Amino acid sequence: MPDTLDYFGQQWAAAQPGELTLFLNHSELLPEQIHLSIEMGFVPAWKLARDEDGDQAPGECRTLQLSVSASMSRTGDWRALRGLHVEQRDEVAARGEIISPEVFAPEIDVYSFGHGPIHTHLQHLWETSLTFGQQETRDPYLLPFQIAAFCPSDRARAASAKLGENEIKSWFGEPVPEDFESMELAKEGRWFRFAGHCRFDRVFCNVPVNSAEPIAYAQAMVRRTLKLEEWGFCYVNGGDCYLGTWEPKDGLAGNGGRLVLVNTITGFYRMNADRIRASARARVARRAAENPPPPGEGKSQA
Repeated sequence: MPDTLDYFGQQWAAAQPGELTLFLNHSELLPEQIHLSIEMGFVPAWKLARDEDGDQAPGECRTLQLSVSASMSRTGDWRALRGLHVEQRDEVAARGEIISPEVFAPEIDVYSFGHGPIHTHLQHLWETSLTFGQQETRDPYLLPFQIAAFCPSDRARAASAKLGENEIKSWFGEPVPEDFESMELAKEGRWFRFAGHCRFDRVFCNVPVNSAEPIAYAQAMVRRTLKLEEWGFCYVNGGDCYLGTWEPKDGLAGNGGRLVLVNTITGFYRMNADRIRASARARVARRAAENPPPPGEGKSQA
């Protein structure tokens, strides 16, 4: 059964589990944390229903997209995702040593796209949290997760802003009376909750731009930081995702690095890797025979 989302009375269904991506940076700007994201798409429940012949209902529909962005501590093992709970927590220090680093609240956005412009439905939510469950199936990369967030009303946001201004005035010694009305208005809103599944699909690695073998560099990063010992297709962003070939212009990032994707092993990869690679090599050979490159030019091989 697909995961279903009750979006304030509207029923949406997920055609497939969400995509969980981890991000590694060779420069380690935040050495104690790893950024992660979950992207999950939903369609109206009727769209996935099939008739007696097994056909889906015709017709176009908008797609609802759930986007979750958060960070986790560098534990040295990707399996630490199991049972992970992320919510806003302040730094805990004692005698000058950090016992528990500050944890930022996850960002949760909901938007839709399709015919017409993109519509943003939920963003800048309060009291957000993300919780991963334990492995439930034989697929080690498929994880249950839950999210929760408070959706304040416009009056609640305005009241919260007013309370913040009063707190600043009080900090500077200006007398401010208790604003009980704003305190009550700041509680106005509703909760948004969802429980579903996501699959750890890939790791985005930012490797040094001058690395002679960026794919091997990224694989070493993944092995050292996440204890991920086997992977599917690995390629430089913009290069050939099946053969691993790339050009110097591929994958360049604005911070002076090069982006490399390391995909986890999936059932599809296990069944189709050899066939896809053979097809890709045949396609490349046919293209080279039809359009031979000028002398001295060619692709770099990772």
